[in-house]
Amino acid sequence: MATNSAKYGALSTEGTVHVALGIRADGGLDIRWRERGGPPVQAPTRRGFGSVVIERTVPFDLQGTAEIRYALSGLEADFYLPAKHVVAVDRDMAIGCDAVAPEEAPVVAGSTEINRLNSTSILLLEDSMIIALETEDMLYALGANRVTTASTIAEADALLAAGRFDLAVLDINVAGQVSFDFAQRVRKAGVPYIFASGYGDQVALDGEETGTIVLQKPFELEHLRQALLMSLATRPA
Repeated sequence: MATNSAKYGALSTEGTVHVALGIRADGGLDIRWRERGGPPVQAPTRRGFGSVVIERTVPFDLQGTAEIRYALSGLEADFYLPAKHVVAVDRDMAIGCDAVAPEEAPVVAGSTEINRLNSTSILLLEDSMIIALETEDMLYALGANRVTTASTIAEADALLAAGRFDLAVLDINVAGQVSFDFAQRVRKAGVPYIFASGYGDQVALDGEETGTIVLQKPFELEHLRQALLMSLATRPA
């Protein structure tokens, strides 16, 4: 928000930014961002990566809410963070971190096999916003027509019941829950799937999951392509 304001908003001129914090009765945190006195505000014609991360990370990773409004008087934003993500710290405590932007997924060309992934509808179960965004980009680069992302198993169940999917990519550990039971429901729906996990070789599959492909995070585009094609080959005729 601050970077955007410094480049294009109130902080790029003589304007001001007002930030207000409030603790709710349930311990959650409200954050209000108001810009005034800057250049005329217009809603963007396309969503930049930063805006997507801001608007999707809070509800996706933190189960909160995020709303950005392009008011004529200045950009306005309201965020809510649940109490479990709010920690009281000393006023003088400084917290810093280095952020690394994900690399843009390359486009694979020249493969005849990749055509089998064209126009596919894919269900992605992933509770990390950044990983989800990067995986979505990869899936579209591989030819997917629609990628529908869920950050919880309950959300994925609702999507599976309401839609038709050609493939599924399932994180194993989703917000503290293991997705094996959900994978069985995906199997019963006749949807081929692969697992994606940061645990790699430590993942032990048994029963009906024996032999299911486990893609180790972080993965390359070519590895994802091969895993999806192998899974697609298991679809019943």
